[in-house]
Parts: sequence; C-alpha cells; structure tokens
Amino acid sequence: MKAPPLAPDEPQRIDSLRALRVLDTPVEERFERITRLAQKFYGVAIAAITLVDEDRQWFKSIQGLEAKATERRVSFCGHALLEDDIFVVEDTLRDERFDDNPLVTGPPHIRFYAGLPLRVQQRIPVGTLCVIDSRPHATSEFDFSVLRDLAALAEREFAFESPANRRDTIHGGPRENLLDEVTGLWNWAGITRQLEESTQRIKMIGGEITLVWLRVTPADTGNTSAEADNAVRRDWSERLLGALDFFDTVGTLDTRDFLLMVHEGERAQLLVRLGMVANRLTQNGDPAYTPPHHLAFAALKTIDGRMGVAEILEQLEKGLPEPESDSGTLVLMNGRQRSRIPLL
Repeated sequence: MKAPPLAPDEPQRIDSLRALRVLDTPVEERFERITRLAQKFYGVAIAAITLVDEDRQWFKSIQGLEAKATERRVSFCGHALLEDDIFVVEDTLRDERFDDNPLVTGPPHIRFYAGLPLRVQQRIPVGTLCVIDSRPHATSEFDFSVLRDLAALAEREFAFESPANRRDTIHGGPRENLLDEVTGLWNWAGITRQLEESTQRIKMIGGEITLVWLRVTPADTGNTSAEADNAVRRDWSERLLGALDFFDTVGTLDTRDFLLMVHEGERAQLLVRLGMVANRLTQNGDPAYTPPHHLAFAALKTIDGRMGVAEILEQLEKGLPEPESDSGTLVLMNGRQRSRIPLL
C-alpha cells in the first residue's frame, strides 16, 4: 500500500481547510443533494464529499456508507487531492498502490474509485467529490463531465456561510462534542449553542427567527433493537433536512425530539414549510419506511432576543399539543396568541 504524499504547500492547505469552518459540522441537505445525484447518475455504491485534514479524511456528505471519517494514510482522496483533474483507479486489485489497502481487502471492499479535487480560494485543494464502487470499471464507462459539474456545485456551496459552520474551534485543546453520533445533526449542546448565538445576534442587529419543537412518536413495529432505532432516527433526520431551506437549522434534543430554527417570519410561508416537514415524515412511498405514529409541533414565532435559551425551550416544550391530539397538530405561539393548526 502506498500512503498519499503531502501537498507541497500542506501548511497553507490545512489553513485554508480550517478557515472554511466546515470540519465536524452537521449533515446539510445542500451537500446531500450533490452526493445523491452522483451516486444515482453513476450507479455506484458510494458517493462522497470529503475534506482531507492532517491525519484523516472526513465526510461532509456520504451516500452508501455510514462512516464519518477514515484515516488519511489509507485514503484514496489523499491521492486525488494532488491531481489537476479526475483521479481514477479502474481496479484496485490491479494497482500496487492500493491492492493491499485495508479499504480494499476489507469493508467497503473498494474496487473502483474516481475523485475530483475540490478547491477553494487561490485554487487550494481541500477535499474531493468522489464515486466508489465494489466492482471494477473502465474509465470509458463514465461521462466524467457530470462529476466536474457536481464538483463545481460543491465548491460553490463551500463559498457560502451557513448555520452549520458557525461554531468555535478550540485550538490546542479538547473540542466539545456538538454533534449527535447517530444522525450527524447538532446534539443538545450544539443546537443550544446555535440558539444562544442567534438570540445574541438578534439583540445586537435585529432580525427574527421562528423556533419549532417537533416531537416524533415512532410506530410500534415490535422491533426495538438499538440498531433499528438508530436507522429510524437517521431516516427522520434525512427527511427533515430535505424539507428545510438553506439557512434553516435542525438539531436533536433527544431520541424523538428535534429543534428547528426556521428563518421564516411570514405566517403563511412558515405553515407551508412545516407542512412540508409533516408530509415528508408521513410519506410512505418507500415500502421500507414506516411512518411515525404521531407528530406534534410547537412553534414560537418571532424570537426577539429578550428571552433566555432555557426559558425559550421550556415555553416550547410546554406548548406541545397533547398526545391525544391529531397527528400533525401545530401550536403556534405569537406573543400572547396561540393557534392550533392542522398540518396534515
């Protein structure tokens, strides 16, 4: 096995990567769309957007594999990072650089790899968009112009700031875990930090945000294994992300409660957005998907920065409709006014 060499300007490259403030941030739908399209278009087992850090490659988005990261020394993307164009390995077992790589000899049993460097300012490569399969392929089988187009979209998204990359990094010390290990979303600490930052920003410069507490009660399928429960939570999270907009944020409060920070103050548009969330969670077009038994929403409209985070969360949870209410019921709180609105 040949470990990937370092870039000639490696210190500058790492600085550019860290300046993005994207490492260890939650799953975002804008990147998920790109990897879903790549996986579907090329008909491969895995598609990923990777960021190559000092000693690891971290997946900002990945389809077909549940890993969050792998060691840089065994990564294919570490090699692709140094190329000017697409780096292709048609058959790993016929390539002495990779034939004994643990990602080839063991799961996910990579036989084919194609990756394109993702570049930021000054054309510095920070990661890749790659497609991977468990069987070999000839380069001639693929139209790589599509991969180039998708890579350009990924580079464009890295140029935009989003709520997901607004987090503090503690240099030289331990980093607080702000991500939920199962879903990749913000955990309690992460989402409350986002809420603290948002309320502080509103105090200083104005603006508004709508907070939504969503409680999802799973269907009783008789399968209560931890693995099955985690799969259900991941499915819920993917559906939530697919219903939200670019600047919206979502985090997990516990195994069945989510907090949504929705950048929408207009009532009609807010109801449309939450209706999409409810519909995504209850759609059963996928025969493998079991819709939840009950959805309950409580929304606190127009946060003005005067309430503390604990007070906000307490008010939201108390506002949740009772379990015997119709599934999809929203309690919308706006000042002293409360409205009960069916979303389904």
